[in-house]
Amino acid sequence: MAQRNEEIDAGASRPASELRDDVHDTSSAFIAAAAQLSANEWAEGSGLAAFGVISVSEIPFRRRREVIVHHSDLDLGPEDWFGWPSDFVRLELQRMTMQLARTHPMGVATLPPAAQAAPAALQLAWLFGRADIPGLEPANVM
Repeated sequence: MAQRNEEIDAGASRPASELRDDVHDTSSAFIAAAAQLSANEWAEGSGLAAFGVISVSEIPFRRRREVIVHHSDLDLGPEDWFGWPSDFVRLELQRMTMQLARTHPMGVATLPPAAQAAPAALQLAWLFGRADIPGLEPANVM
């Protein structure tokens, strides 16, 4: 995690064109590596990620999340989270709500009422630490 944060900080001032090229290059490398995996490796393989060991099948979802969210952060994609693709919002909201529940005492399995009352895109942006919902502390479970 410390290495990831250092790399993010080090690259934060790079021009958008360099960041775009980096995303392209790493995406191409991932596609090439993924093409070499067997069905069994996709189903049962694991690897290291910033937050621990994850299944190989989780990597495409996490990569999509990083690209969509950081496009918005860098003003390269949707102007704000209301422009995020609806399928991304729906799927990631489910995933992030479950992740939030895992970090709270047993029995807390849903978002707070103030978050539930917000539009889905705002709920997700709040979970990612990209937006505020009045009356709630930032969630930042990304």
